[in-house]
Amino acid sequence: MHYSSIIIIGFVFLGTIIQINCLQCYKCSCSVNVGEATCKDDSELQCVIEYVENNYCIIARTSSSNITFDHRPNSDLIFLESQHYLRAKEQIIYLESSSSWHAPIVKEFTYGCDWNLCNTPRILSLLPKGLTFTVDSNLLTNSLILQPDETFTTCASCTKCVNSTTAITCATVPCSGTCEIDDHLDDPVQHNSSCSFQFTSACLNEKLNTSIEITGTYYMDDKKFQTGEIDIWCKKNNCNDPPHVQTIQRNITFITEINDQLYFRPQATTSKPNTGLLGCYTCHCDHAVGSDGCKILECTIEYQDKSYCEIVRNFKEIPGREFIQLGHVEQTNLPYRHFIHAEEELILYRNLSWHRPSVNFISYICDWELCNDGRLVDKLITSFQFNAEPSEIAAYLQSPEPLTYCAECEVCSNFSSFDQCTNASCSSGGRCYIDQYIKHPDYSSCVYAFKAECENFATESSIILTATYNIDDDILDFEEVNVYCSKNGCNHPATVYSLLELIHEDIQLDSLFFIRPITNTTASPNITEPTPSSPATTSTSTTTISSSTTINSPASSSSTSATTASTSATTTNVPASSASISTTTTNAPASPASTSVTNTSTSTTTTPSSSPIMAISRSAAIIIFLIRLFVSLFINN
Repeated sequence: MHYSSIIIIGFVFLGTIIQINCLQCYKCSCSVNVGEATCKDDSELQCVIEYVENNYCIIARTSSSNITFDHRPNSDLIFLESQHYLRAKEQIIYLESSSSWHAPIVKEFTYGCDWNLCNTPRILSLLPKGLTFTVDSNLLTNSLILQPDETFTTCASCTKCVNSTTAITCATVPCSGTCEIDDHLDDPVQHNSSCSFQFTSACLNEKLNTSIEITGTYYMDDKKFQTGEIDIWCKKNNCNDPPHVQTIQRNITFITEINDQLYFRPQATTSKPNTGLLGCYTCHCDHAVGSDGCKILECTIEYQDKSYCEIVRNFKEIPGREFIQLGHVEQTNLPYRHFIHAEEELILYRNLSWHRPSVNFISYICDWELCNDGRLVDKLITSFQFNAEPSEIAAYLQSPEPLTYCAECEVCSNFSSFDQCTNASCSSGGRCYIDQYIKHPDYSSCVYAFKAECENFATESSIILTATYNIDDDILDFEEVNVYCSKNGCNHPATVYSLLELIHEDIQLDSLFFIRPITNTTASPNITEPTPSSPATTSTSTTTISSSTTINSPASSSSTSATTASTSATTTNVPASSASISTTTTNAPASPASTSVTNTSTSTTTTPSSSPIMAISRSAAIIIFLIRLFVSLFINN
């Protein structure tokens, strides 16, 4: 019997361990200008990846001009219905100088999510500034503002835990300061889950601004809004009476434009993670260019070995359609670990004007867990923005004389002699074409590789450039150059080198592509047991957006504590910010007149390795222990 008890207790303990949820979250912080929603300087974001248990990930912005990427305990579910949400605490203050209500001031704003690395800093610009709660100003004035013929002398005073304020009667006490009603709904320490409305009404000695502070949550998965805690400070007889709060609560409206990408969440993974495997988002979609057919991608998370993550946007397969692909790409033959690869076309019209550079194909490759977030696709819209002076380019590509011949050859050589090229006749309605392969895998044995010929159809002169941009080291490499021109012999190999010297780039990547985590934390995660509780329910309202201002106002006695981000001390190479793009190193092919030198650059940035799931490792060890214990007891019996 004694042995049986030990076994039962052991398996109960094992079951408890297995229920622990392990998650990866980004952890870092940055400062922000007042009224802005993104970091003042992205280089501040020295993020680490932390393994946490029984927590979910957050991005939090406070009125102290600080943004934190962190995690919070699952015990928040005592006042949340789910962990994928937008949540704001906002204050509406009455300005006595103008006898009007000020626009809502955002005190706190939080985005919460519950899958690995969902709080990536790269979605920061997608988040609204707040949820701008509004209440009819006449209702607020009639309920909270002292009229000219009234005298302020008393406040309601009581502490209650009820489901309805209809039959509540609070005592009144003399007051010459400020009436306050403090709602405890979102306070896990004071809130009692047995009632839907728990509060304290009291008189404060201080004379504070009349104001109302509202906390509300928008649940992304269900597209549902709920008001939470409402606190009021006022100077009118018994204005802190509980029925006032519920009347105001029922009249709160909320109108916000939520970016569609914030509704993104991955579906269930198709395979279990193991040590050494890299997790990437995997999905695909195609749609007509300009349509909303692929606005919210439906991705899974898959794990593979010896691979990096990739986002691909392909506009050239079928004119007018875009193909989007997220997934893994094999490490073999990849030039870098973190880079942009794109094909861009410049068209020169006969009036010497440029068509705006168009992206035919662009891909983003990265080497850490879930770095190809589906919410980044819309940001991957521009690449290198190649440009040049049209008249200088036209001297190589166009001529008033009719076209009669083009260079014709196919070269794969380690020498800069292009004697193999001959002149071949070409119709006046055609054009010359040359393709230079600079770093093409099919021509890896050649320093100089070209194919030149005549094409017997006429279009505008154009240059198609394929290049790779090493994000970490700020290096641009040309890979392939295609030139179409209408001047006799304009497709000679030497022309390509002359054109590349005239072309310059203006890389316009979103600055958040330059962010990469420093490393994973290696310490075992702390176990945080959630507090069991049913989620709170509150009344439902409508929807809004807000601005941030600083006004002297009362502090709520029940404030939500923000976890301060801490960063592990790790030394690494920090990638260049977008502000330093002007110093980009360009690896162009050596001119035939110069000595050929192959310039290869390798990124040395420390990157996170795929770590095992801590809770699973401990569970496996316990399973082995219990099996051995059971076998030992069985043999002894």
